[in-house]
Amino acid sequence: MTATVERDIGLLPHQKEAWEAPEPYVAMVTGLGGGKTWYGAFWLIMRAIEFPQSVHLATANTIGQLKDVVIPQLLDTLEFLGISCHYHMTDKILTLDLGDEKAVIWCRGMENPNKTLRGPEFGSWWGDEVRDYSEEAVTVATLRLRCQLVDKCRYLWTTTPNGFDHVYNRHVDEATENHRLVTASTDDNHFLPSQYLELMEASCDGELMEQERHAKFLNLGGGLLYKRYDRTVNKREGIELNPRAPVYLCIDNNPKPLVCEIVQEDAQNTYAVDEIFMRNGGDWVQACQMLRPILEHHKGGIILDGDARCGDVSAQTGKSDYALIRECLAIWYNYGIETVARRSNPPIVDRINAVNYRLCDPHGVSRFFISPRCKELLKDLEQVTPKKDARHPDGSKDKMRTHCSDAIGYQIAKRHGVSAFKDELDELKAMAR
Repeated sequence: MTATVERDIGLLPHQKEAWEAPEPYVAMVTGLGGGKTWYGAFWLIMRAIEFPQSVHLATANTIGQLKDVVIPQLLDTLEFLGISCHYHMTDKILTLDLGDEKAVIWCRGMENPNKTLRGPEFGSWWGDEVRDYSEEAVTVATLRLRCQLVDKCRYLWTTTPNGFDHVYNRHVDEATENHRLVTASTDDNHFLPSQYLELMEASCDGELMEQERHAKFLNLGGGLLYKRYDRTVNKREGIELNPRAPVYLCIDNNPKPLVCEIVQEDAQNTYAVDEIFMRNGGDWVQACQMLRPILEHHKGGIILDGDARCGDVSAQTGKSDYALIRECLAIWYNYGIETVARRSNPPIVDRINAVNYRLCDPHGVSRFFISPRCKELLKDLEQVTPKKDARHPDGSKDKMRTHCSDAIGYQIAKRHGVSAFKDELDELKAMAR
């Protein structure tokens, strides 16, 4: 016999939408004060009551946020529902007393998910402010959702938006029939005091208001490294390989992930056509096998470009990355393979400036366009933040970031860097006099 909830719960429309959603993976994205955290705690508790044989999971970005927000909300909601519980502070496990049965909720920070989530398989996962989680943390937690003691393994994410991040990618750009996005404005929570909205109006305006109050996914630019990227301009459908134009294979000297951006140019523009992205690493032999179906019928020649360190001879293979790639491509490609050799990479700040200038120059002209197939490069352009010195990538927590934008940045810096647009800069200086 399990405990029954006797309190009348008046759900807001967006909370009710999330409650009734048949999809197992739901992201509730609201403005500040949108009632998402309360609903997240309520949802997880109800799942635990319905499926007490399973273990359930509540997470926050950090231990501090777990202690300050998630656990107090769970305890307050349990008290509101009239359910007795015990919280073990050391193990961070919340046990619900359901009469003849007990239900267990693990409470975890997500700084080191490979360590903190080891053990049980979960039937339900509530993640609060998932916008701040790394993609690795999201992946680890999602893979732990495999308990067979529930109707269906489910997660609920409650978060405010943070640009076109991994929440947007999973629930909009790459959403399947298993994903549901529920959005709501701060104004939709009629339980908030009027002073709260007045405080918001005094604290933020413009696009920041659209994000923090009205839960809009926006690229605010501030705090991003590639500030001139505009997905409505630079992300372009219909970019296809020109079989008779040279292809640049832009690579980064990094084993994990292993990346290669496939790039072409015409008289005016740069096009990112496709990419190879091996998240868990690999070698260039494997990468070339992945390149074959893309380039097998290409007749315009291949130019190997990218990180200067790819020209260094490896102690393991006795060859440089460039030499190994040339050797692998030559097995099936017969239309000319050229290597662009550099002694050193351009200064990081020059590379970043060159990419930003190509995305949108001071005249407002964009000359760098990216195919939706280049998913990881697009994530870089929308998510990479500077470190504290504001000149170098990367201040984000996702270890997968920067490598694709680095790879293509070497090519752009060489062909369209400071020296390449010196005339335009001189013109701008003259106009400013």
